[in-house]
Amino acid sequence: MTTEADPQSPQNRSVRQAARERATELRSAQRRKDFLGRALLIGAGVIVVAAIVVGVVMSFRTTEPSATTTPENMISGGIVVGKDFVAVRSESTPISDPAVPTAIDPAVPNIRIYADYIGADMGTFQKANGELLSTLVKDGAITVEYHPIAPLAAKSAGSQYSVRAANAAACVANYSPDTFFAFNEALYKDQPTEGTTGRSDDDLVALAKSVKVAEAPAVEECITKQTYKSWVNTVTDRAMNEKVPNSKLDKIVTMPTVLVNDKVYTGELTSTKEFRAFVLSVASEAQNKASASPSPSTSPDAPAGDAPEGEAPAGDAPTGDAPAQ
Repeated sequence: MTTEADPQSPQNRSVRQAARERATELRSAQRRKDFLGRALLIGAGVIVVAAIVVGVVMSFRTTEPSATTTPENMISGGIVVGKDFVAVRSESTPISDPAVPTAIDPAVPNIRIYADYIGADMGTFQKANGELLSTLVKDGAITVEYHPIAPLAAKSAGSQYSVRAANAAACVANYSPDTFFAFNEALYKDQPTEGTTGRSDDDLVALAKSVKVAEAPAVEECITKQTYKSWVNTVTDRAMNEKVPNSKLDKIVTMPTVLVNDKVYTGELTSTKEFRAFVLSVASEAQNKASASPSPSTSPDAPAGDAPEGEAPAGDAPTGDAPAQ
């Protein structure tokens, strides 16, 4: 017969096991925090890689691209790119279906970027922080989620470049998601100036081929036919008029809008140092909150024991002109 004072009693074994599991969780969280801190403070170079698993939820095309469906791999309205630039897969859905926000993982910061490809301020941000984002994404320290929208469509001399470029990005996301990061970077190299007609559709096709997209003929047809034009208009309207998921923003009001988890970056778009510090701060806060959360009880009958301790951003203001329907 055992008693509660007996160290081998089932109740006390349960408490010790729960404490060991909680301690293991805290050590794992601290290791992830330390890794991200090194990555952000170093900014580049050889980093001990913390592995993240990018779940592939589909390996074949379930619906044909059309003007009434979303691109594959953009169920949130954006595409999530993780370790080694591999995109998270998701199925195409009807445009009328609500977007499914990306869940925030305290261990891996999610950087969301809402941007118009002709927006000068996004070009400035990309020039300052593109290399940092590339390093952190490649090493799995963060995920980056790109939301191509077109509120500045009226700033391309009637060519609707914002819409066409966002459509091209959607085409790449659908057919060649693991080259999306490279294509997005390419769109900001020699970025067209606001007020010009921007790149032609042929130029966008050539740019996609330059980053070696998969299914190049399908990508070309998608770009030239503007398959996802209706989708671009829909996600733009939602972004500019509806509450932004996982944030306190009532809507997107400036280009670009950059969020780290649920926090809006309001610092200088030109400062890599300031943005890096902001990412580290938000990540540390999220990880500390996760570490401080109480562990669940292992049994309703187990005796109590001590638990282990563990705004609108600067940028281009959209003119209010909606992209052409």
